Amino acid sequence: RHLNLMEREVGVASAVVADLMDFVIVKEPARRPLDVNQLAGDVLSELAYPDAIKIVTALKPGLPLIEADPAQIARALEKLLVNAVEAMTAGGRLTVRTGLGDDGQMVWIAVSDTGPGIPVEDQARLFDPLFTTKPQGFGLGLPIARSFVERHGGRLEVRSSPEKGTTCTVTLPPRSR
Repeated sequence: RHLNLMEREVGVASAVVADLMDFVIVKEPARRPLDVNQLAGDVLSELAYPDAIKIVTALKPGLPLIEADPAQIARALEKLLVNAVEAMTAGGRLTVRTGLGDDGQMVWIAVSDTGPGIPVEDQARLFDPLFTTKPQGFGLGLPIARSFVERHGGRLEVRSSPEKGTTCTVTLPPRSR
């Protein structure tokens, strides 16, 4: 029992150190052509979530590739998915959608949850390092995700309505041909 506890705590410590390294050390992205639908599927397949959460995907076929570092964009997406799962303590629906902007200039990935939403007074501080409302949180997930997305010329936006859930949308430029 004690070894299991120690192993779990070492895992938590390792995750915190990895987050700090991601936040502090700015690595230039190792870019390559990347299919956001494939990436979303891969990250979702590794996601741990309780049975009370239903995963829904709406991945638009035929999207243009992006030029990105798969590890960095996957890590950003993982942070958004984990936040969504953690927000739905009583269960709910997590939806991952992809698409192309109306002008065809940006590919997007949206992660939506049916959790309680983010209080209006906290929304302005979401990207502040070390700001968290979670008892076990460290407040680095969204700042790390935004940093990775911005390194790729993209944008991360969060929309939330109390009692209606939250949607995080990553927009990234398609690969230039």
